[in-house]
Amino acid sequence: MSTLLLPWLDYAKSYHSVFENLGAALSAEWNDGDCMASVGLGESEAPMLDYFAGIEHHPTANTRTSECTWLIVESRRSKAFLPAGNWRLFWTEARPGDTDELLRVFGRTPAAKPAGAGAAGRN
Repeated sequence: MSTLLLPWLDYAKSYHSVFENLGAALSAEWNDGDCMASVGLGESEAPMLDYFAGIEHHPTANTRTSECTWLIVESRRSKAFLPAGNWRLFWTEARPGDTDELLRVFGRTPAAKPAGAGAAGRN
């Protein structure tokens, strides 16, 4: 009986749909030369971001000085991380059934993008 639940459990634990949805949301917004900084993105989530959304992330300790246009943040819902600098919330999602972790993507406001920004990051 428990083997019948395995596909459902795999789906519930997976970031597959989450990162595919992010890729779709970003497809019209992402520009050549954009990159995505990250805060708190786990070692298991980072490869899935690349595989399912085609985005390589650049870990950062200081969101204010990051030269990336985009920022992905993984945090607990109860302790949502707010990035320093001029960022606007663009997208938010969690794994199906996950009531603890939350992924959010912020876009840098155009006036706040540092000069010379633009390390390649999307395949």
